[in-house]
Amino acid sequence: MICSPPPLAVRRLLLTLCVSAGGVLVETPRAQTFGVESALRATVFLRMIGDVSVTFDPQTMPAGYKPIHLADVEIATGSGVVVSPLGHILTCNHVVADGERTALLGRRRVQAIVKVRRIEVAFPNADAGVGPVAAQRYEASVVASSADLDLAVLSINGAGFATVDLGDSDVLEPGENLQAVGFPFGQDVEIGQPLAAEAIAPSASVSRADFSAFRTDAQGVRRYLQTSGAVNPGHSGGPLVDADGYVVGIVTRRLTAGGQGTGIGFALPINLVKEFLEASGLDGHLPARRMSLGPYQALEGKGLRARLPWGISDTSPFRARVDSGGPTSATPVLRIDRVVSTWDLARLTNALVAQQALEPFAASATAVQRNLLLAGRRAVIGHVGGTWLDGAPARMEFAVIDLGQEKILARYAGPASAIAYNASVFRTSLATIEADALRRQDGAALVASGWTRVAAGAVPSGLTGLPLPDGWTREPGSPLSCEGLPAPAEGLSASPPSDFTVSLRLGVIGRGALTLQRAAASCGQAIDETPNGYRRAISSFGTRLAVEGRFLQAGPDWLIQCETVGPLDQQAALRSLLAQWLAQLSR
Repeated sequence: MICSPPPLAVRRLLLTLCVSAGGVLVETPRAQTFGVESALRATVFLRMIGDVSVTFDPQTMPAGYKPIHLADVEIATGSGVVVSPLGHILTCNHVVADGERTALLGRRRVQAIVKVRRIEVAFPNADAGVGPVAAQRYEASVVASSADLDLAVLSINGAGFATVDLGDSDVLEPGENLQAVGFPFGQDVEIGQPLAAEAIAPSASVSRADFSAFRTDAQGVRRYLQTSGAVNPGHSGGPLVDADGYVVGIVTRRLTAGGQGTGIGFALPINLVKEFLEASGLDGHLPARRMSLGPYQALEGKGLRARLPWGISDTSPFRARVDSGGPTSATPVLRIDRVVSTWDLARLTNALVAQQALEPFAASATAVQRNLLLAGRRAVIGHVGGTWLDGAPARMEFAVIDLGQEKILARYAGPASAIAYNASVFRTSLATIEADALRRQDGAALVASGWTRVAAGAVPSGLTGLPLPDGWTREPGSPLSCEGLPAPAEGLSASPPSDFTVSLRLGVIGRGALTLQRAAASCGQAIDETPNGYRRAISSFGTRLAVEGRFLQAGPDWLIQCETVGPLDQQAALRSLLAQWLAQLSR
């Protein structure tokens, strides 16, 4: 039996307990942006049900008041966010924990002891519009918690739940626009509820909360994100998301003065949450894994130095390219291309992120980028979201570096969730790139001091015995593709040490019904005096390249394609080199 105080005061006490369980960064709701849609679907309403006990100091207890003991009542509400399809939910520990809480009874502040008996998770229908809606409800259990971090991980039974991806709080910059998603004031904000309270969940709200600064502890650890938004009760545990909809923090507390919000709110950085999930053995349920930077590496023969993430290394055999390998649809991949270009950084950046010049990537928004100096070189560094050509979500962190004639186009590309999860690692890696020019036009680049026959076993068998210049760098490669011509079955290229833009290219092609003349006509403009030869000019990032080649008979079933490629302004030297090469081939 519940004794005094009067029922109205009891209701006020319970309401105060409910809304004082937490806070959210709230201002007048504005139009919801595309970036927060996934967060809206994954944000859940939490109801804590249990027992409440309130005792009073005999010296200050009002006349007629007696201790209060309430059983099986709603004692708090809050917010949470689903981060795995198996039903793992992040929220604040103080929302779901037992203990002593401060509440107001009438105009008096009292201490209430609460015991949480049950945690109810409600999924509002995010597509139902504004107003109260029937909710899917689940009972949750606490699988990990930290009072020090004020963080708890809940679990509900089921699979296939809508989730939101975690971002990287270390990339936040002051003034960056963030959004807080959740349920300020719990059910109390809903008016005219047509269903019983137990079957209703309020609609989530979206509120602006710009990032102000990191707040660190005595050890220098970033413990809080400070935001310029008023914190209101009832919404602790809700996600703080960036402009792309990635969670960068969990709303936890407010700064108060006389019980009123001061316009300053705090959230737990999501990178601190990741560390807790790893320590608790729960990170395996997330769609991405954390990465960390290794020491500086010198990429031998490529004129590049950088700090690469552990587990990422160069597998490319090409001097002008770095490639960590693997499908970008499944894992983050590092690629760096070295090009010779007269284009400025802005045009090269646009070609990289918006014109599919190097990746089958379709940007879905304007790239976020800035100009800066990297190791004394002018550079553009940025990021952009989009899709692969098959429609799968993708993301790219990139840097374009000016070395003069040469430019470096570096990027980490991969699944959007994995790139966003480790954005600070990739950005730091790109910012450590140091590059030297490889091209030295010393007048001797196109002079072959001698020729060496390709040894058996060193290359595919069809190329054995063919001549290439002494001292030149040999790489896998083939002549440039020709319309209507089958791809070479085997190939090899060679470039002078001082100029990677010049190459001699060999290819072995199945003859079939091809004649030398037909093959040459497929690759470019025919040469009147040489029916088996061709010429053409191509453009690569604004640099004009001259291409010239010959087709030679190699037995009844094969053709040998010999081709020179290099800058158009070196065309005369390239023709002289081709003549020397053909003379060697005829011996």
